[in-house]
Amino acid sequence: MARKRGHGEGSIYRRPDGRWIGQITIGFDSRTGKQKRKTVYGKTRQEVAEKIIKTAREVQTGTYTNSDKVTLGEWLDLWVDTYSKPTVRPSTYDSYKQLIRTHLKPNLGRIPLQKLQPHHIQRFYNDRLKTKRKPRTMPKDEKKRQEVMEAMPALSTSTIKHMHVILRQSLEQAVRERRILVNPVKATKPPKVTRPEASYLNAEQVGKFLEIASKDKWYSAFLVTLGTGMRLGEVCALRWENVDLKKGIIHVKESVRRVSNDDPTGAKTRLLVQSPKTEKGKRIIPLPGDILAELKKHKKKQAEIKLQLGQAYKDQGYVFCWEDGRIIDPGYLSKHFKKLIDECEYKRITFHSLRHSYASALLAAGEHPKVVQELLGHAQISMTLDIYSHVAPEIKERAAAKIDSFLRMKKTSQDSEG
Repeated sequence: MARKRGHGEGSIYRRPDGRWIGQITIGFDSRTGKQKRKTVYGKTRQEVAEKIIKTAREVQTGTYTNSDKVTLGEWLDLWVDTYSKPTVRPSTYDSYKQLIRTHLKPNLGRIPLQKLQPHHIQRFYNDRLKTKRKPRTMPKDEKKRQEVMEAMPALSTSTIKHMHVILRQSLEQAVRERRILVNPVKATKPPKVTRPEASYLNAEQVGKFLEIASKDKWYSAFLVTLGTGMRLGEVCALRWENVDLKKGIIHVKESVRRVSNDDPTGAKTRLLVQSPKTEKGKRIIPLPGDILAELKKHKKKQAEIKLQLGQAYKDQGYVFCWEDGRIIDPGYLSKHFKKLIDECEYKRITFHSLRHSYASALLAAGEHPKVVQELLGHAQISMTLDIYSHVAPEIKERAAAKIDSFLRMKKTSQDSEG
């Protein structure tokens, strides 16, 4: 006859093979609300009872960890779909998935969650600083593959910081579920985020570019970007309903980017239109006179094409789109822009440089940085000042001239009093 269960022993019984087995409740599943139970084994009832009492004491003191054999890679997959996906923007979720798939799992994914140490993570950060970015597509020819990789830049410190955020948040959840006792990320030092100097076009370069681009089908899109400082995704997602041609303003309310497609039956990627990341991103931008005139001309031409195509025109209200009304892929417009820039023989200039050119011109002309911040949609003015630090010498020279003028006025005033 089995002895009556002792206090704190949980449930204990003997298996047909002679071994003793016991179970104890260690908590509740955060998703289902059901009890989570741990099973222990032993050669004697006393051995099982001691294991159960030890586990109960650890649960009460907060030192218990769920000793499953889940790896970091398995946990990251579970975390990003269960905890992250419902709470972040679709584009953020897509970037998390990409970083997990491309960097975190191949390098750290096989390490058991409970054996993950700070030095594993720190070494990973240090190695990433030497790692080059991988292009979305690679040539099949080995020689061309090598040429492409040699031309690719290294991973940015900002990208590594994003991976740090993923690890910190996912492992913090693991701590809450008592899968691990402490978060090893807290003992690491990710690289300090550094912003490369913004590449931009000066007035002379802008003139040459516009001269070449004036005959291009996407000329209006390039001109509007130069005159508003909008991001590539914002330009491609701009709709006529958000353009007030009477008042001469643009309401920035949407952006588009290419993300992975969760539908296994469809294409691998899709275009995702969404609202700006922050409230500062939703903004009103006044249109310069020349830009306003070009937009009116562009709309008239678009209306003529729409009339010609009739029902074949897929009217979604986009300002810059294909002839049949379909949205333009930001990736395509960026590559097309690069071809025109290559004709100009300008180095280190990308589509984003048009935005930098807009901001640099405003700051150099004496516009207040706070105004520039709001026009660009930056969350903080420090971001604006950091990115456009190259304009600082001109601003400082202008400030020195104002002080010089002030001192001359003061001296004149004193002389007149004397």
